Amino acid sequence: MKCLLVLILIAVSTYHTYASFPNNDLLIDSREKSLDTMTEASFNETLKSFEDRWQNYVKEKKNKKLIVQGKWDSSRVNAHATRDDDNNPMIVIHGGIARYELMNEDSLKLILCHELGHHFGGAPKSLRGKSSRRSWSSAEGQADYFATSFCMGKTLVERDWDLYEKPLNDELVLGLVECNTFKCKRILKASLIVSKMFASLKFSWKEPSFESRASREVLKTNYKHPEPQCRLDTYVAGFKCGRHRELEFDDQDPFYVSCAQEWSRPLCWFSPNKY
Repeated sequence: MKCLLVLILIAVSTYHTYASFPNNDLLIDSREKSLDTMTEASFNETLKSFEDRWQNYVKEKKNKKLIVQGKWDSSRVNAHATRDDDNNPMIVIHGGIARYELMNEDSLKLILCHELGHHFGGAPKSLRGKSSRRSWSSAEGQADYFATSFCMGKTLVERDWDLYEKPLNDELVLGLVECNTFKCKRILKASLIVSKMFASLKFSWKEPSFESRASREVLKTNYKHPEPQCRLDTYVAGFKCGRHRELEFDDQDPFYVSCAQEWSRPLCWFSPNKY
């Protein structure tokens, strides 16, 4: 009986899925005539190029294969990280994300980087259900921090055309976060787009801005979904941290990643005293 229970626990741990989006009812169908977003071809191409780019990293770290699965026909605005039967890290992206009104290739890559962060972002790790046991998945805020401090800079490919062709608070990006490089513009624009998308999922969430900062400090680390302004603050802090040093992430020690205080993980989701 004990052996059976152990096998069940292992199976639950292996197949557990970590949804990177809060529960929401937002659906964006590919048949909507008003859509002017990513095409199915660009969606699939972005996912394939990301999978190819990070395949060697996954092989070196865990001797596994990265699997990125796109569900273009799904109207759900959602994505999740999971594992397959062979314990290979998986990323699943629904097509509704690509059809969000502001979505572009860079912001989709940021979501992919976040999902990769669940697998490789290190501590703090999420808790298993209501227990005190740690799961394999990095917390939501930690996956955000991994995305801009490590993953995005290694994912973006320089191009001759400027993704800033559609102005989106351009002067704010340049003025408030000392953004004066092409890569910086792209990463922080993607950060703002994705944060705005999160804000659209709940009526109670305010639209995030580079002019604002999350004011509430947590008493203990929030492993779930921070509010959109907190996520934007995390993206910015992560980018600044990664810009100044090469980072490594540890599965046990959340302080293995260290940056100057102004670039550290925001206190709106991370508590250095209780994690």
